[in-house]
Amino acid sequence: MEYPLMFNPNCLRDFQPLSVNLSQNPITHVTRISKLPIRELNLSNCDIQTLEDGSFVYLEDLAVLDLSNNKISTSAINKKVFAGPLGLIGPVNFKNMQYLSLANNDLHSLAQDLFLFMPDLLHLDLSDNPLAFIDQNVSAGALAGLGDLTILRMNYNPRLTNLDPDFLVSKNEDDEEVWPNLSELYLNNNNLSSIDSAIIDNWKELVAADFSTNPYVCDCKNQWVVDVLVPLLITMSANSSINNMV
Repeated sequence: MEYPLMFNPNCLRDFQPLSVNLSQNPITHVTRISKLPIRELNLSNCDIQTLEDGSFVYLEDLAVLDLSNNKISTSAINKKVFAGPLGLIGPVNFKNMQYLSLANNDLHSLAQDLFLFMPDLLHLDLSDNPLAFIDQNVSAGALAGLGDLTILRMNYNPRLTNLDPDFLVSKNEDDEEVWPNLSELYLNNNNLSSIDSAIIDNWKELVAADFSTNPYVCDCKNQWVVDVLVPLLITMSANSSINNMV
C-alpha cells in the first residue's frame, strides 16, 4: 500500500546535487527546499497538490523546474510560491531560471503576477490543462514581465476561448509597451475563435508555431490570418522540411 509523501528537503543536504529527479513519486506537498546548488529539479508525475510559500527561495541557481503532470490548482500557486532567492530586503529575481513547466495540472486561471520573480524565463509550458482547468479568458498582462520568453506552449486547453491582445505585454520604465521576442508559439487544440494580430509585436520572428484545431470564425477580424499568418506558417513548414533533409 502506497502512502502520500511530503517532500523533505533536508534529505538532500549532504549530497549537494546539481540535478534532482523526484518524478513519479506519491508526493502531495512541497515544503521550502534547503539551500542547495540545484540547477534542474524534476517534480513531474507526482501527486502534488500544494506548495509552501517560498518553496524554491533557497535554490539560487535553479534553471529548470518541471511541475508537470500533477494536481496543482490555481489556488495552490501564487507569486509567493514562486518567490525568488532571498535578498537583503526580501525575494529577488531568479537569475538563471530558463524553463518552467506547469503542463497537465488543474489550473483554471493565471494570476497576473504569478511569474514576477522569473523575468529571464525562456520556455514556459502551460499546455494540456484540460477539462475546466484554464479559464475562458487569459487577461491583459497575464504573462507580463517575461521579457526574455522565447517559447510559449499554451495548447490543449479546450476551455480557452479568448486571449486578450495584451496578455504578453508589459511596460518599461518609460511606460512603453514591451513584448517578449517569441521564436516559438503553440496555441493549437484550444477553443479560440480568433487570434488577434496584436498579441505579438513581430510575427516574422517566429520560427515554429502551431495554431491548428481551433474553431476559428471566418470574418473580417480574422482576415489577417489568411493574409499574414498562413503564408508565415507555410514558410515555417517549408524551412522545417529543408532542415530535416540536411
